[in-house]
Amino acid sequence: MKILKFWKTQGGKIILGTDGAKMIDMSADPRSGLIPKALFASDEYKVEEGVYFVRQGFFIKMANIKGLSTSIEALYCTYEGKHIVIVNSRVYVFFNGKSVEPNEYKLLSIPNLSEVNEKLDAVERKN
Repeated sequence: MKILKFWKTQGGKIILGTDGAKMIDMSADPRSGLIPKALFASDEYKVEEGVYFVRQGFFIKMANIKGLSTSIEALYCTYEGKHIVIVNSRVYVFFNGKSVEPNEYKLLSIPNLSEVNEKLDAVERKN
């Protein structure tokens, strides 16, 4: 697995310091509206005050398909003054020299699957 090393500069910017890896700033890109930034800027993904890391390979794959590069390892965007970094699913992440474990965002998760199944069974029994 690849190791990604991120740093927060004195100016407050997040940078990727891993040789050969690229991070794309999506803050001004209209497509960043498809990313659930409000959700990503929650305590579930917080690694430091104002800094959030999310593990989700789909967004990285889509960025690489665009043809910009094949070495995009991270996406960066801001939301209400907060820094959000999205990384691939199979990477080790370090932030300011410390290992961090970003939580994975599941695109197709159904949180209460058993509850959904019970409701479907009830509908079938009525029919």
